[in-house]
Amino acid sequence: MNTLQKTIRLLIAAPLALGLPVGALHAAPQYFIKDLGTLGGAYSNGTGLNEAGQVVGYSHLPANAALHPFLWQDGAGQQDLNTLGGTHALAMGINNGGKVVGNSRIVGDVSSQGFVWSLGAMQGLPSLGGTFSR
Repeated sequence: MNTLQKTIRLLIAAPLALGLPVGALHAAPQYFIKDLGTLGGAYSNGTGLNEAGQVVGYSHLPANAALHPFLWQDGAGQQDLNTLGGTHALAMGINNGGKVVGNSRIVGDVSSQGFVWSLGAMQGLPSLGGTFSR
């Protein structure tokens, strides 16, 4: 038996010895599709997902008047993260600790500011000398 034949036998025998079907080595990843709903408007968009299955994004409010960031969690649905005082805001990412990042218009909608949201509170991030941060 040559080296190639021994390698092939080993690759087949190892999973069987561990109680795994040979096909498990090449099993396709499993996914599911979930409707996240909206914050009352016609549209929402998910933009970030962490290992706990929390999803962030943005959604129209009722009558599509504004876009607000949301945090979606299984069993709780969407939570409006609000804004830094302006009309619109977007959540763009979430880490495994549940901290959300994005950007929000400020009071008067005169500029946009990056934010970090954690444990129910949104904190604006300072710009580096300009009027916009993200």
